[in-house]
Amino acid sequence: MVLSDVRPLESYSVRGVKVNVYDLGGGIGYYEVLEPDLDPGLTRALVDGGKAREAKGRGGRGAGSAGGQRGSGLGFFAGERWHCSRPALLPLRLHPRLPLPLRPSAHLRPKRARSPRELLALISEWALRSPMPLGTEGSEESLVMRAAEEMGIEEEVMPHLKVLSYYVWRDLLADGKLSIPLRDPGIEEVALEHYGRPLSVVHRRHPDLGWMDTNLRFDDEAEVRSLVRRLAHSAGREVSVAFPYLDAVTPSGDRISLTYSSEVSVPGSSFSIRRFPERPFSMRDLVYRGALSPLMAAYYSVMVEAKAVMVFLGAMSTGKTTLMGAVTSLVPENQKVATIEDVPELNLARRRWQRFVARGSRLGLGREVSLVDLLLLSLRYRPDYVVLGEARGVEVQAFIQAAALGHGAMTTFHAESPAAAVARLSSPPLSVDSSGISLISVFSLMAKVGTGGRGGEEGYRGPSSAAPLAQARRNVGVWEQGADGELNPVFQWAGGGEGLYFYPSDPEEVWERSERLRSSASYRGLSKAEVLKELQRRADQFGGA
Repeated sequence: MVLSDVRPLESYSVRGVKVNVYDLGGGIGYYEVLEPDLDPGLTRALVDGGKAREAKGRGGRGAGSAGGQRGSGLGFFAGERWHCSRPALLPLRLHPRLPLPLRPSAHLRPKRARSPRELLALISEWALRSPMPLGTEGSEESLVMRAAEEMGIEEEVMPHLKVLSYYVWRDLLADGKLSIPLRDPGIEEVALEHYGRPLSVVHRRHPDLGWMDTNLRFDDEAEVRSLVRRLAHSAGREVSVAFPYLDAVTPSGDRISLTYSSEVSVPGSSFSIRRFPERPFSMRDLVYRGALSPLMAAYYSVMVEAKAVMVFLGAMSTGKTTLMGAVTSLVPENQKVATIEDVPELNLARRRWQRFVARGSRLGLGREVSLVDLLLLSLRYRPDYVVLGEARGVEVQAFIQAAALGHGAMTTFHAESPAAAVARLSSPPLSVDSSGISLISVFSLMAKVGTGGRGGEEGYRGPSSAAPLAQARRNVGVWEQGADGELNPVFQWAGGGEGLYFYPSDPEEVWERSERLRSSASYRGLSKAEVLKELQRRADQFGGA
């Protein structure tokens, strides 16, 4: 399939560079970055050559034929730049009455104009050898001009200043061939399996296309190794044969996973970069995107006030952490939140936030600080809510203990259903007993679903602007655990002809389904009518009504 025959699904610009997203059919997408051309002369030659061959085929003259040069009076010298080592001979040599030589003489030799690629190589070499700092993003044009002035090539550089500045920014000041994808707000993940494969991306606005190949490729393993080391240094870490893999976070908040050489990944270095939004998603953002209904958001806000223990379930990349972050944002500002993570992913827009990050030891140097250590430490900070980034090991026991002490608590957990989560929690190596599991008030399940489902009972249908995706992340179910350990559904995703359908949409039915809602009202001395009125008021706020 030729891309020129396919209409882009979406076209936009990132730092002045055009980006196209294609749907090639069968759930296959393609991400194209149209970077400036470093070989415009070659491109024009190919185009002109094609035109000349086409003209010759019609019996005409090509652009480079002798007839095309007759008016210049310079024969095959027309259009060339010349440098003369004996200037006194130049007027004589170019006198119109004298015959021109068939070949350039030793005294009159052509000075070929350097291509942008050659100029870029000169500027890059100068920049890397210069004792002066390269500068930051945005200073690339001044860097190019400074190099051109010192090397005396200003006249050659000026016609290509924009192109040269872009590549100096890309290769010296930014992230090489990753620069555009890493600055595209639509890109969620960037990865490379090995140097023989093209770079691949996942697009936020087109999750149904999954991993998309791109037109960005690496020349060899050495180029990928250099980039991997560069990414590691950006996170203040290093990779080498001795430490062949790394999981870290960059200053910009991107989570990077790297392997170096062929020590632990075959046939060579690889990386995966998970990008998080610069601004954390609020609950209203998720409602607008159709991830849940306004009434579900109102329900979560009541559970937060009741300091419920909530576990957010789902497979990888279904939005568990995003939803948990949005629910955490509902904690009142006069209360403190402590988060504990092995790799910092949560981004909370709040003031009273104590953030803890686990630390490993390298070569046995320094003390390893585990999630369990940090969970126990966090309790000394008197948090109202303890948030564990992900529960998957012995830290679950400490999490349950924090809940038992009366703290509100949240975590994410890999499971396809509440029943599967309970089975995993109660089995080795987690081995949480039934009394500990009973402390969990709410199980919430996130999943990727098709949005063109069926009709059914009346429920919430989200804004049409959020509905056109073939596949999207949805909060497909919320369950409460009863005193007898039974899992009672409170909210359900039911598909829907418009693509967004959550049930129920009536606060009174939520009241009937939610034992925690009724017990919270009883504890606070609120009547049913007052709770229903407050639920509807909050739902209207989250829904923008």
